[in-house]
Amino acid sequence: MRKFQIPMLFLFMMLVVTTNTHASTKQQNSQPLWLSGAPPNMKMMEQFTRSHGGMVIRDEERNYSKMLWLRAGSSFNKAPYLSKQIGQFYLFDVQSKASQPASNIADPEHTAIKFKMPDEGYYNAYYLQHSVREGVRYVDVAKREVLKHNCGLGHDFDVEQHRPQSAIQIPLELIRLRFDDENYHTRFNSGKNVLFKVLYNGEALAGARVTISTEEGWSRKSKSDSEGIVFFQVIQDRFKANEEAKAEKEAKKEETGGRHGRHRRIEQFLVIVEHSDNMAGEYNGKPYEKTQYTSTFPGQFSGPLNAYKSYAYGLSFGSAGFLLLGVGTYMYRRRRIKPFKEVDLDE
Repeated sequence: MRKFQIPMLFLFMMLVVTTNTHASTKQQNSQPLWLSGAPPNMKMMEQFTRSHGGMVIRDEERNYSKMLWLRAGSSFNKAPYLSKQIGQFYLFDVQSKASQPASNIADPEHTAIKFKMPDEGYYNAYYLQHSVREGVRYVDVAKREVLKHNCGLGHDFDVEQHRPQSAIQIPLELIRLRFDDENYHTRFNSGKNVLFKVLYNGEALAGARVTISTEEGWSRKSKSDSEGIVFFQVIQDRFKANEEAKAEKEAKKEETGGRHGRHRRIEQFLVIVEHSDNMAGEYNGKPYEKTQYTSTFPGQFSGPLNAYKSYAYGLSFGSAGFLLLGVGTYMYRRRRIKPFKEVDLDE
């Protein structure tokens, strides 16, 4: 009986390790890919400056360059920066001219691209990756819309360059539909409806599964209508229900010296659309029976307008109170000061 104890124990441990490895691989592969404009470390942050479209690099002649990094996972705080990915980047400039920039030019340690933005308007960057696992073909798309705007160049813009773009090379993607009065300074706030359109091989896709989530943990699910349109009313929710999220927030507060919660006005969101079909085929010599598509679209939104108005009202009332207090103190002290009066003593 003792002879079989060690082999049985060895087989059991191998089974556990194999199962955990498979689960870990499956979990990693199922994470959505998305493009981030935030540098992976503070040292790299030093060469960036803020603009209307996020962090950019400006040279001595004030020419703009943008960098985007590939990340995985819907958790903004924990999503790792990826490296050595096998996919392809696509870039469409303001005039919808396509190019395929090489990755790892400015940051060899991560999957990233760097591109110049000479013209005012919107640039669209894509990352497309194909893989086959266990008879399923996975097509992952990460898209990011980048704005280049310099107020010094004026505020007249071509409406055509302001329209959302799509790419025929991308099988599944999201485009954000513009607001009626939108311009280069428009930011949508918490509580406002934002509309997206789902395109599958360039055509509107009905019934697509779409999820939006914010960095504070708020999320909603919906499906696209007959025209491929889905809308969300984004909510800036700063109240998380679990202790893990609370601990995560405290850790971030320590890293930023406690200033994060008071000064942050912009919050990130991530929209994820999923679609599948049963069309069989072969990719790179590997057969598959169906295809699973996932596409992402990240962005930013501001807090509710009422919150900013209440801050302004509070500041106004506070300033008025201090002014009245100062005037009252001055008048009180003025009345208590007795004017000099010469007194003659008649002796």
